[in-house]
Formats: sequence, structure tokens, C-alpha cells
Amino acid sequence: EINTRLGHKRTLALGATIFAAYPFLLGLAQGPGLFWMASLVGGGAWAVTNAGLTNRLMEKAPEDQRPAGMALHNLVLNLGILIGSLFGPTLAAQFGDLREVLFISAGLRFIAGFFFIFCHNTPHAPSTHQLQALRPEPPSPGRAHAP
Repeated sequence: EINTRLGHKRTLALGATIFAAYPFLLGLAQGPGLFWMASLVGGGAWAVTNAGLTNRLMEKAPEDQRPAGMALHNLVLNLGILIGSLFGPTLAAQFGDLREVLFISAGLRFIAGFFFIFCHNTPHAPSTHQLQALRPEPPSPGRAHAP
């Protein structure tokens, strides 16, 4: 629904921006209420972001390369989760407080979302459907074609 209304690029930007609220709310949490709120907001933001990422990938990747694109997407996603999980405690130890690291993370995520919304101007790449429309149709078996 959101992808249909906003398009994949705007959906991705919206999800990335909202995702900044997750570490911010976790940093403010002093009890289970705000922790659960942060988890709900983070889960919703991730659902929107992942839908935007996946649909954008499906739109831009040639049909025969989509499985490889999805595999690469999942590899990079899981590497990011692993690396973030490993460096988070190290950063918290250096800053002395996990809350500070969560607020820094929220700020960096907001800047990334802001970048997606206002600064991310890539040249328009044709979609798979547009590329297929440019391909000539193969001649039918019973019809002769001109040289």
C-alpha cells in the first residue's frame, strides 16, 4: 500500500528516516513501556524500509539476475547486522554509556534518511519493464522477416 502510493524510492526514504526513532527511543527508555514502543516503531520502520529495498531491487534488476541480487542483498544486510552487533558494545565501552551510542546512532540514521529524502539524486535508470519494451520481438516461426 505505501509502496503503491509513494513509490519505492520515497518508501525507502520514509522508512530510513523513521528508523532513526528506534535507537532514540531505546536511549530514552527507563522501563518496559518505552522499550516496547521503540520495538514497535523499529519493526514498523523496518517493514517499510525492507519493502522499499526489495521492490526497488526487483524493479531495477534484470529478471534473470534477480536471484543473485536478492542473495547479495541478504548477504550485505546480514553482514551489517553482524558488524553492528560486534561494534555496538565496543563503542559503548569507549563512550562509557550505551545511551550516548544509541543517541549517536539515532542522529546518524536521521542524517541518512535526510540524505535519501533531499540529496539522493541519481540519474534515472530504466526499469526492467522499460528495457523489455525496447527489445525487438523475435519473429514468429511461420513469418519471414526482412533482412
